[in-house]
Amino acid sequence: MQGKGHIAQETANLKNERECVETPAGTTARDEPVKNNETHGAGPAQSPKYVDSQPGQPSKRLEYPNTETITSHHHVGSANQSPHNSAQPDSTSDETRKPDEPYEEWLDHTNEPLQFIGNGYELTSTLTNLYLTNNRISVIENLERCVCLRELVLRQNTIRKVEGLENLANLAEIDLYMNQISEIPPNSFESNKKLQKLDLSFNQLRDISNFPSENLDSLEELYLISNKIRFISGLHGMPKLVMLELGDNRIRTIENLEELTSLQGLWLGRNKITKIQNLEPLTELRRLSIQSNRLTVIENLDYLRNLEELYLSHNGLTSMKGVKNLMNLRVLDLGSNFVEHIEEVENLRLLKEFWVNGNKLSQFEELSLLRNCEDLETVYLEFNPLASDPNYKKKALDILPPSLEQLDALMVSDVRREIAEQYATPTGDDT
Repeated sequence: MQGKGHIAQETANLKNERECVETPAGTTARDEPVKNNETHGAGPAQSPKYVDSQPGQPSKRLEYPNTETITSHHHVGSANQSPHNSAQPDSTSDETRKPDEPYEEWLDHTNEPLQFIGNGYELTSTLTNLYLTNNRISVIENLERCVCLRELVLRQNTIRKVEGLENLANLAEIDLYMNQISEIPPNSFESNKKLQKLDLSFNQLRDISNFPSENLDSLEELYLISNKIRFISGLHGMPKLVMLELGDNRIRTIENLEELTSLQGLWLGRNKITKIQNLEPLTELRRLSIQSNRLTVIENLDYLRNLEELYLSHNGLTSMKGVKNLMNLRVLDLGSNFVEHIEEVENLRLLKEFWVNGNKLSQFEELSLLRNCEDLETVYLEFNPLASDPNYKKKALDILPPSLEQLDALMVSDVRREIAEQYATPTGDDT
């Protein structure tokens, strides 16, 4: 049975949500600024960048305002005015805003030595976007009146605990990248039923077995990059989750993902995984990255018939066998492995990009298997034994399909020009 406090909180959330929706476009009801004169410690240094270690396709990540380009201070903007360029006037007034266009009011205090949320500036009841990247904030607090808040960015602070979100029933995105969070209590996000994007990358999470999945029915994107996670667990439910990032952790086994049946992107780069397994239920998967792990065999992918992008670079693979049934594949990255032969690509007729640089390929004849790939645009073959042939580029272009636009780092038009110059007959008087 639910307690009175829980029912009262739900009633308050419904009231706040209704009031936020009914706020007319252009209304900016001001409240008194939250005052807090205590001091905390210094903020963190500039964050490192997670690089999914493969040459062609970096990890797809949720991007927020660039902390290096925002130099302005306390400013409030409305719809269609980007926080990246706050000095420009709002080109869309309340009178010209379309009726179906959502009202936005954002507040940006990026790159300031602020220690408290709301210290010296106003937090209004109509605020929708709040950016507080690279400050000295250690506690999520003073957001009770921000009932319309949809995006909260607290990157690069010193936050240790997920709290203070109880009144934010309209919150859709929260970014806690690079803080000091070591656990997520099971009751976290209970009031945030509309949350769609959650970034907890570059924190200190070790155990996610109690991850509050049951509170995240609307979540679509979850980023847990560069923590200290050893086991995939606690990620049950979340029926709308389409993107899961677990790169740069300490994971050894792919497991406990069977309930994430809507998942379309799974990124597991830079872990300690030795075997591709337990992915059969993920039939909607479009993008799979297991780069920079300890794989030796491509296996257990036959059920992933919708897979379009497969990234397996920087492993210990010696063979391409295991991809023949992935007939929807557009991108195949096997760079920096130990593959000796091109195999099983005849059925990959939709393939557009093929990365096999840094392997042990030596036979030009095997390139003919790629002629069935009539949409092939990009092929990387450099740093293979065959690339040491003086006529490597000419031989490769003579065999590869005419659709090819790029060979290694060069456009095909430039390669052909280079070949023509190489084989051109010298001109001049030969007397």
